[in-house]
Amino acid sequence: MIRMVTMCFLLLLSSPVNAAPQAVIVVVDAGHGGTAFGAVGVNGALEKRVALRAAFELQRALSKQPGVKVVMTRTTDRYLTLSERVRIANRAGAHLFVSLHCNASSNHKQRGFEAFVLSPKGLEQQARPLAAGPLTVEAALRTPQPRRLALRATLSDLSRRGLRRRAVAFGKVVIAGLSRSLGPARNRGLQQARFDVLRGLKMPGILVEMGFMDHPVEGRQVVTDRYLRLAVYAIGQAVIQYRTTYALGSRRSAAKAVYIPGPGIAPRDRRRHRPKDRRRPSPTPKKQQLRKPEVALGTDTA
Repeated sequence: MIRMVTMCFLLLLSSPVNAAPQAVIVVVDAGHGGTAFGAVGVNGALEKRVALRAAFELQRALSKQPGVKVVMTRTTDRYLTLSERVRIANRAGAHLFVSLHCNASSNHKQRGFEAFVLSPKGLEQQARPLAAGPLTVEAALRTPQPRRLALRATLSDLSRRGLRRRAVAFGKVVIAGLSRSLGPARNRGLQQARFDVLRGLKMPGILVEMGFMDHPVEGRQVVTDRYLRLAVYAIGQAVIQYRTTYALGSRRSAAKAVYIPGPGIAPRDRRRHRPKDRRRPSPTPKKQQLRKPEVALGTDTA
């Protein structure tokens, strides 16, 4: 009898009902660092320092969200290889990866923000062997080891493509938010590239170029606290929307999402983010018309 009571007690302790809800893990990557200075601004500012300031700002904003855990790839001015950044994100079991950067151009005349996702050619470079024909699980169990490995590689390829689709969806939300915060005239759209820092990730990842540091006008703006807060505000709101869309974390924590105030946001925009009063029915809201970001997914950049 005592043994049975003990076993029941242990089962109750291991019950999933008592398990804590899973936190949404966001990896914030400050680009460059250490001997990798990155772009140099018109006033001598270094990209590695601006990216780290933006990363800390995004960490503070996301840490106010219940059920969100932020992992920083670097918190000091130290050099990290691109593969080390990917390993940090994968070991953390992250749900999202955001790499923050600033841009520069050869003619010092380009301006604006943009975001990048991994291109299809970048996916192909992850050693993608294909199975020789359609396979089912039952057939794979009756096949020799090489064919099973081919099936495993095919399933892995499908998983990577699914992650890329989520990254594209997240990138579109980021671009739309940056367009509202920084102005549509700066919008350079969502692009694709074979960035090594996005290759090998086991979660959706994007790289954000917040602005051009060598532009005569924008270069002086992108290093200011106000500009970085506006950019971080848009990225933080995109993370909240992504979490709600894909139901990451517990339903309770998603329902209690905290609005991240952004500088220069009108009060009417803030009311749009307040939780709805469900005690009485509200009229059907009009479909929000957002400026569709320019997605240049037809060309590949190395």
